[in-house]
Amino acid sequence: MARQEPVQARSVDSMNRMLDAGVELFLEGGSASLKVELIVEASGCSTGSLYARFGDMHGYLVALHQRTVDQVEAEFEQAVRKAADCETLEATLESLCVQILAIVKRSRAPLYFFAVGHSHDAAMRSAGAAMAVPSGKIMTDLLRPFLAKPVGAAARRRLDMVVRMFIAMAFQQIMLEQTEVSTRELGDRALAREWAATLAAALD
Repeated sequence: MARQEPVQARSVDSMNRMLDAGVELFLEGGSASLKVELIVEASGCSTGSLYARFGDMHGYLVALHQRTVDQVEAEFEQAVRKAADCETLEATLESLCVQILAIVKRSRAPLYFFAVGHSHDAAMRSAGAAMAVPSGKIMTDLLRPFLAKPVGAAARRRLDMVVRMFIAMAFQQIMLEQTEVSTRELGDRALAREWAATLAAALD
């Protein structure tokens, strides 16, 4: 059953309350807490309302995933604006890495749940790509002015690889604890500094 878009303010409010309830339940008890009866109780809405708005539990999870994507996308764009105030490549990258680590830390549980636990879901993968690809373009535009030769095929390849590396490093933070990939554990500031240095070297 397709998800129905609400057309009245009351419908929008009830939909948002159900999604807000899902976020809170997830943060408190993980994915096991995402049950219809718990969502209904926490939101103050009815079971019928949930199914009317989202079609089924999969539709609800897709909407909750989109809520997560929208939030992370907005935070990433804010991080890029802040990084754009830096004057050097290293400072720009370090600012961006510090902020991405903070975003991941705030939203790691839902990011892991959706990006890893539901990586097979076509709707969720599509929504994730709809965020990742434009975000990569934003990052490319941020970094291009620091290249000695900012145009041409070589510049495009180098920027593309740095964006890929950045995404891979971000996903590592979502998927794995530091101790699962290295015997050396770094604090967030040191990790961001080394992360930025690696990316800057790739652009040198």
